[in-house]
Amino acid sequence: MVGGSGDRLWPLSRKKYPKQFNKLISKNSLFQETVLRFIKNKKIDFDSPIIVTNNEYRFIINEQLKEIKISPKLIILEPLKKNTSPAILAASLFEKNSKNLILLVPSDHYIKNKNIFLDDLAYALKKFKNDYLSIFGVKPDRVETGYGYIKIVKNEKSRLKTFDSFIEKPDIKKAKIFYKKGNYLWNSGLILFDPVFLISLFDKHDKNTLRNTQKSILSGQKDLNFFRLNEKNWNKCENISIDYAILEKIKSIRVIKANFIWDDLGDWQSVWENKSKRGLVKIGNIVDLNSKN
Repeated sequence: MVGGSGDRLWPLSRKKYPKQFNKLISKNSLFQETVLRFIKNKKIDFDSPIIVTNNEYRFIINEQLKEIKISPKLIILEPLKKNTSPAILAASLFEKNSKNLILLVPSDHYIKNKNIFLDDLAYALKKFKNDYLSIFGVKPDRVETGYGYIKIVKNEKSRLKTFDSFIEKPDIKKAKIFYKKGNYLWNSGLILFDPVFLISLFDKHDKNTLRNTQKSILSGQKDLNFFRLNEKNWNKCENISIDYAILEKIKSIRVIKANFIWDDLGDWQSVWENKSKRGLVKIGNIVDLNSKN
Protein backbone atom coordinates (compact mmCIF):
# COMPACT_ATOMS: atom_id res chain seq x y z
CA MET A 1 0.00 0.00 0.00
CA VAL A 2 1.56 3.26 -1.18
CA GLY A 3 -1.26 5.75 -0.75
CA GLY A 4 -0.63 7.44 2.62
CA SER A 5 0.20 11.10 3.13
CA GLY A 6 2.39 11.05 6.29
CA ASP A 7 1.08 14.37 7.61
CA ARG A 8 3.07 14.29 10.86
CA LEU A 9 6.40 14.34 8.99
CA TRP A 10 5.66 17.70 7.37
CA PRO A 11 7.42 19.59 5.80
CA LEU A 12 9.53 16.75 4.35
CA SER A 13 6.40 14.66 3.81
CA ARG A 14 3.93 16.56 1.66
CA LYS A 15 0.70 15.75 -0.14
CA LYS A 16 2.43 15.54 -3.53
CA TYR A 17 5.50 13.73 -2.17
CA PRO A 18 4.63 11.81 1.03
CA LYS A 19 7.03 10.15 3.46
CA GLN A 20 7.21 6.74 1.75
CA PHE A 21 9.12 8.31 -1.15
CA ASN A 22 11.67 10.05 1.10
CA LYS A 23 15.08 8.70 2.08
CA LEU A 24 14.81 8.90 5.86
CA ILE A 25 16.82 5.91 7.06
CA SER A 26 19.05 4.73 4.20
CA LYS A 27 20.12 5.56 0.64
CA ASN A 28 16.77 4.15 -0.52
CA SER A 29 13.32 5.57 0.12
CA LEU A 30 11.01 3.80 2.58
CA PHE A 31 8.99 2.53 -0.40
CA GLN A 32 12.12 1.14 -2.09
CA GLU A 33 13.28 -0.52 1.16
CA THR A 34 9.85 -2.13 1.48
CA VAL A 35 9.88 -3.54 -2.06
CA LEU A 36 13.46 -4.84 -1.69
CA ARG A 37 12.39 -6.81 1.37
CA PHE A 38 10.37 -9.10 -0.89
CA ILE A 39 12.72 -10.12 -3.66
CA LYS A 40 12.96 -13.88 -4.22
CA ASN A 41 15.27 -15.64 -1.78
CA LYS A 42 16.06 -19.07 -0.34
CA LYS A 43 13.66 -18.69 2.58
CA ILE A 44 10.45 -17.61 0.83
CA ASP A 45 9.34 -17.68 -2.79
CA PHE A 46 7.79 -14.26 -3.33
CA ASP A 47 5.83 -13.31 -6.41
CA SER A 48 6.41 -9.86 -7.93
CA PRO A 49 4.71 -7.16 -5.84
CA ILE A 50 1.23 -5.77 -6.38
CA ILE A 51 1.25 -2.07 -5.57
CA VAL A 52 -1.89 -0.13 -4.70
CA THR A 53 -1.50 3.62 -4.87
CA ASN A 54 -3.12 6.91 -5.72
CA ASN A 55 -3.13 8.14 -9.30
CA GLU A 56 -1.02 11.16 -8.26
CA TYR A 57 1.97 8.97 -7.34
CA ARG A 58 2.17 6.77 -10.43
CA PHE A 59 5.22 8.45 -11.99
CA ILE A 60 7.14 8.60 -8.69
CA ILE A 61 6.50 4.88 -8.18
CA ASN A 62 7.67 3.96 -11.66
CA GLU A 63 10.81 6.07 -11.25
CA GLN A 64 11.67 4.60 -7.84
CA LEU A 65 11.04 1.01 -9.00
CA LYS A 66 13.28 1.61 -12.00
CA GLU A 67 16.07 2.84 -9.69
CA ILE A 68 16.09 -0.49 -7.81
CA LYS A 69 15.44 -2.61 -10.95
CA ILE A 70 12.14 -4.11 -9.75
CA SER A 71 9.27 -4.97 -12.10
CA PRO A 72 5.91 -5.12 -10.29
CA LYS A 73 3.22 -7.64 -11.09
CA LEU A 74 0.65 -4.86 -11.16
CA ILE A 75 0.21 -1.24 -10.07
CA ILE A 76 -3.41 -0.53 -9.16
CA LEU A 77 -4.37 3.16 -9.34
CA GLU A 78 -7.08 4.56 -7.08
CA PRO A 79 -8.96 7.53 -8.58
CA LEU A 80 -9.51 8.83 -5.04
CA LYS A 81 -8.10 7.86 -1.65
CA LYS A 82 -10.56 5.61 0.14
CA ASN A 83 -8.41 4.45 3.07
CA THR A 84 -7.10 0.90 3.34
CA SER A 85 -10.22 -1.27 3.12
CA PRO A 86 -11.16 -0.89 -0.59
CA ALA A 87 -7.46 -0.91 -1.59
CA ILE A 88 -6.78 -4.24 0.12
CA LEU A 89 -9.96 -5.72 -1.34
CA ALA A 90 -8.99 -4.62 -4.87
CA ALA A 91 -5.62 -6.43 -4.63
CA SER A 92 -7.40 -9.52 -3.22
CA LEU A 93 -9.86 -9.61 -6.12
CA PHE A 94 -6.98 -9.53 -8.61
CA GLU A 95 -5.28 -12.44 -6.80
CA LYS A 96 -8.30 -14.61 -5.94
CA ASN A 97 -7.52 -17.23 -8.61
CA SER A 98 -3.74 -17.24 -8.20
CA LYS A 99 -3.53 -19.67 -5.23
CA ASN A 100 -1.11 -17.15 -3.67
CA LEU A 101 -1.31 -15.86 -0.14
CA ILE A 102 -1.12 -12.09 0.28
CA LEU A 103 1.00 -10.21 2.77
CA LEU A 104 -0.43 -6.76 3.32
CA VAL A 105 2.47 -4.33 3.69
CA PRO A 106 2.34 -0.59 4.40
CA SER A 107 5.13 0.99 2.35
CA ASP A 108 6.18 3.65 4.86
CA HIS A 109 7.29 1.49 7.80
CA TYR A 110 10.79 0.72 9.04
CA ILE A 111 11.96 -2.87 9.64
CA LYS A 112 15.53 -3.10 10.83
CA ASN A 113 16.71 -6.65 10.12
CA LYS A 114 15.52 -8.25 6.89
CA ASN A 115 16.72 -11.78 7.79
CA ILE A 116 14.88 -11.80 11.12
CA PHE A 117 11.80 -10.46 9.35
CA LEU A 118 11.94 -13.27 6.76
CA ASP A 119 12.35 -15.85 9.55
CA ASP A 120 9.23 -14.46 11.25
CA LEU A 121 7.32 -14.58 8.00
CA ALA A 122 8.44 -18.18 7.39
CA TYR A 123 7.14 -19.04 10.88
CA ALA A 124 3.79 -17.38 10.07
CA LEU A 125 3.56 -19.40 6.84
CA LYS A 126 4.32 -22.61 8.73
CA LYS A 127 1.50 -21.91 11.20
CA PHE A 128 -0.89 -20.46 8.62
CA LYS A 129 -4.58 -21.42 8.48
CA ASN A 130 -6.68 -20.40 5.49
CA ASP A 131 -9.72 -19.34 7.49
CA TYR A 132 -7.76 -16.92 9.70
CA LEU A 133 -5.97 -13.62 9.23
CA SER A 134 -2.43 -13.67 10.68
CA ILE A 135 -1.33 -10.33 12.11
CA PHE A 136 2.16 -9.41 13.31
CA GLY A 137 2.24 -7.79 16.73
CA VAL A 138 5.36 -6.00 17.98
CA LYS A 139 6.42 -5.90 21.63
CA PRO A 140 6.52 -2.22 22.67
CA ASP A 141 9.95 -0.88 23.60
CA ARG A 142 8.58 2.42 24.94
CA VAL A 143 5.36 4.08 26.08
CA GLU A 144 3.68 5.06 22.80
CA THR A 145 0.38 6.85 22.11
CA GLY A 146 0.76 7.02 18.33
CA TYR A 147 0.10 3.33 17.51
CA GLY A 148 -2.86 1.01 17.65
CA TYR A 149 -2.51 -2.01 19.96
CA ILE A 150 -3.48 -5.68 19.93
CA LYS A 151 -4.52 -7.22 23.24
CA ILE A 152 -3.49 -10.88 23.53
CA VAL A 153 -4.18 -13.60 26.11
CA LYS A 154 -1.63 -13.47 28.93
CA ASN A 155 1.14 -15.93 29.74
CA GLU A 156 1.24 -17.95 26.51
CA LYS A 157 4.70 -19.35 25.83
CA SER A 158 4.22 -19.88 22.10
CA ARG A 159 4.97 -17.04 19.66
CA LEU A 160 1.55 -17.72 18.19
CA LYS A 161 -0.71 -15.69 20.48
CA THR A 162 -4.44 -15.91 21.10
CA PHE A 163 -6.16 -12.75 19.92
CA ASP A 164 -8.36 -10.82 22.35
CA SER A 165 -9.13 -7.41 20.83
CA PHE A 166 -7.87 -4.35 18.95
CA ILE A 167 -7.38 -1.09 20.81
CA GLU A 168 -7.15 2.31 19.13
CA LYS A 169 -4.36 4.77 19.87
CA PRO A 170 -4.47 5.21 23.66
CA ASP A 171 -3.93 8.28 25.83
CA ILE A 172 -0.70 8.47 27.82
CA LYS A 173 -2.26 6.95 30.96
CA LYS A 174 -3.47 3.85 29.10
CA ALA A 175 -0.23 3.58 27.09
CA LYS A 176 1.76 3.35 30.33
CA ILE A 177 -0.54 0.54 31.56
CA PHE A 178 -0.20 -1.34 28.25
CA TYR A 179 3.59 -1.08 28.41
CA LYS A 180 3.74 -2.48 31.96
CA LYS A 181 1.22 -5.31 31.51
CA GLY A 182 3.02 -7.11 28.72
CA ASN A 183 -0.02 -8.58 26.95
CA TYR A 184 -0.41 -5.61 24.60
CA LEU A 185 1.46 -5.50 21.30
CA TRP A 186 1.77 -2.74 18.72
CA ASN A 187 -0.34 -3.43 15.65
CA SER A 188 2.22 -3.44 12.83
CA GLY A 189 -0.40 -3.44 10.06
CA LEU A 190 1.31 -6.47 8.48
CA ILE A 191 -1.37 -9.06 7.71
CA LEU A 192 -0.95 -12.46 6.02
CA PHE A 193 -4.11 -13.90 4.48
CA ASP A 194 -5.76 -15.96 1.78
CA PRO A 195 -7.42 -13.49 -0.62
CA VAL A 196 -10.42 -15.80 -1.09
CA PHE A 197 -11.04 -15.79 2.67
CA LEU A 198 -10.76 -12.00 2.90
CA ILE A 199 -13.25 -11.60 0.05
CA SER A 200 -15.66 -13.86 1.96
CA LEU A 201 -15.33 -11.57 4.99
CA PHE A 202 -16.28 -8.56 2.87
CA ASP A 203 -19.24 -10.53 1.51
CA LYS A 204 -20.39 -11.01 5.10
CA HIS A 205 -19.51 -7.65 6.68
CA ASP A 206 -19.27 -5.03 3.91
CA LYS A 207 -21.20 -6.01 0.77
CA ASN A 208 -21.31 -2.43 -0.47
CA THR A 209 -17.51 -2.14 -0.72
CA LEU A 210 -17.28 -5.59 -2.29
CA ARG A 211 -19.91 -4.81 -4.92
CA ASN A 212 -18.46 -1.42 -5.89
CA THR A 213 -14.85 -2.62 -5.91
CA GLN A 214 -15.81 -5.51 -8.19
CA LYS A 215 -17.59 -3.09 -10.53
CA SER A 216 -14.65 -0.69 -10.43
CA ILE A 217 -12.35 -3.48 -11.60
CA LEU A 218 -14.75 -4.73 -14.29
CA SER A 219 -15.13 -1.18 -15.63
CA GLY A 220 -11.46 -0.30 -15.12
CA GLN A 221 -8.77 -0.33 -17.77
CA LYS A 222 -5.15 -1.32 -18.28
CA ASP A 223 -2.81 1.57 -19.04
CA LEU A 224 0.82 0.52 -19.66
CA ASN A 225 1.85 -1.23 -16.41
CA PHE A 226 -1.01 0.41 -14.47
CA PHE A 227 -4.58 -0.70 -13.87
CA ARG A 228 -6.95 2.26 -13.50
CA LEU A 229 -9.96 1.53 -11.31
CA ASN A 230 -13.23 3.00 -12.57
CA GLU A 231 -13.83 6.29 -10.78
CA LYS A 232 -17.64 6.23 -10.73
CA ASN A 233 -17.85 2.88 -8.93
CA TRP A 234 -14.79 3.48 -6.75
CA ASN A 235 -16.30 6.70 -5.39
CA LYS A 236 -19.24 4.69 -4.04
CA CYS A 237 -16.92 2.69 -1.78
CA GLU A 238 -16.90 3.78 1.85
CA ASN A 239 -13.81 5.68 2.99
CA ILE A 240 -12.84 3.28 5.78
CA SER A 241 -9.85 1.38 7.12
CA ILE A 242 -9.61 -2.41 7.07
CA ASP A 243 -9.58 -2.27 10.88
CA TYR A 244 -13.08 -0.78 11.13
CA ALA A 245 -14.54 -2.50 8.06
CA ILE A 246 -13.42 -6.05 8.87
CA LEU A 247 -10.89 -6.67 11.64
CA GLU A 248 -12.93 -5.31 14.55
CA LYS A 249 -15.93 -7.41 13.50
CA ILE A 250 -14.26 -10.84 13.51
CA LYS A 251 -12.49 -13.23 15.87
CA SER A 252 -10.77 -15.37 13.21
CA ILE A 253 -7.43 -13.67 13.85
CA ARG A 254 -4.07 -15.16 14.82
CA VAL A 255 -1.33 -12.97 16.28
CA ILE A 256 2.34 -13.63 15.56
CA LYS A 257 4.66 -11.99 18.07
CA ALA A 258 7.41 -10.44 15.95
CA ASN A 259 11.12 -10.76 16.62
CA PHE A 260 12.03 -8.08 14.07
CA ILE A 261 12.46 -4.43 15.06
CA TRP A 262 9.64 -2.32 13.64
CA ASP A 263 8.55 1.31 13.63
CA ASP A 264 6.05 3.18 11.49
CA LEU A 265 8.16 6.38 11.49
CA GLY A 266 5.01 8.37 12.07
CA ASP A 267 6.67 11.50 13.41
CA TRP A 268 10.05 13.17 13.79
CA GLN A 269 10.57 11.66 17.24
CA SER A 270 10.44 8.14 15.79
CA VAL A 271 12.85 9.10 12.96
CA TRP A 272 15.29 10.41 15.59
CA GLU A 273 14.83 7.26 17.70
CA ASN A 274 15.78 5.02 14.77
CA LYS A 275 18.57 7.13 13.31
CA SER A 276 20.43 8.06 16.48
CA LYS A 277 19.50 8.55 20.10
CA ARG A 278 22.42 10.94 20.57
CA GLY A 279 22.86 14.43 19.21
CA LEU A 280 21.64 15.62 15.85
CA VAL A 281 20.22 13.65 12.96
CA LYS A 282 20.95 15.30 9.62
CA ILE A 283 19.46 14.12 6.34
CA GLY A 284 20.31 15.84 3.06
CA ASN A 285 21.30 19.46 2.52
CA ILE A 286 21.18 20.82 6.07
CA VAL A 287 22.49 23.94 7.83
CA ASP A 288 22.16 23.96 11.61
CA LEU A 289 23.02 26.75 14.04
CA ASN A 290 23.68 25.89 17.71
CA SER A 291 21.31 22.93 17.50
CA LYS A 292 21.31 19.80 19.65
CA ASN A 293 19.20 16.68 20.24
